[in-house]
Amino acid sequence: MTLPLALLVAILVGAVTACVTGPVLGALPEPALAEGEVKVRYRDLPRHPLALGAGVWAAALTLATVGSLPPTAWAPYVVLAVVGSVGCIIDAATTWLPSRILHVGWVVVPLCLAGATALGGGGDGWAALVRALVGAVVVGGLMLVAHLVASFGFSDVRLGLLTGAVGAWVSWQTLVGGLLLGSVVGAAWGLAHAWRAGRTPFAYGPSLLFGPYLAVLVAAVTR
Repeated sequence: MTLPLALLVAILVGAVTACVTGPVLGALPEPALAEGEVKVRYRDLPRHPLALGAGVWAAALTLATVGSLPPTAWAPYVVLAVVGSVGCIIDAATTWLPSRILHVGWVVVPLCLAGATALGGGGDGWAALVRALVGAVVVGGLMLVAHLVASFGFSDVRLGLLTGAVGAWVSWQTLVGGLLLGSVVGAAWGLAHAWRAGRTPFAYGPSLLFGPYLAVLVAAVTR
């Protein structure tokens, strides 16, 4: 794909993401809080800055997708870019990754994986779907351990199922690369947050989301 066309696709996806972020913020129900927990209400968040941020993230992730993968493999990554960017920009603002947004991904991303596989995406036919299932279990399982041991949010487990699936669907190397690169982003994010705000909770969802996109981008650049 030529660069102008890739940029056009990325801009369109980013615009759609920005447009849906505001209504999503207004419609999300507030989570039940434990005693002593405090959070900004979703509807009180600054909609325009968050919508712009989500749109930029989705556009960047889409550009990495269309520049690195064949067209038959775009759909799962583009859908996850939209769903993940909306959810993770909220996570970045509140440290709460809304489960309802991820549930949409649970429905749509597997459908896109199946459809893209039928069209020849995934590299090696229906074996790619088995790999995607294993990847979801692996990353979801790792995040469950992090939830139980290191107090990561349970929504990171939910997001890990999606990022593990799309990463492994392309290849095992993409799964491993996504985990490693996402961890690097998470470590850098955590250090920056600790320098600015001390030892307070920070959002890990964006790191999980960026991982598989960075992996396919690095693979394409180094090919």
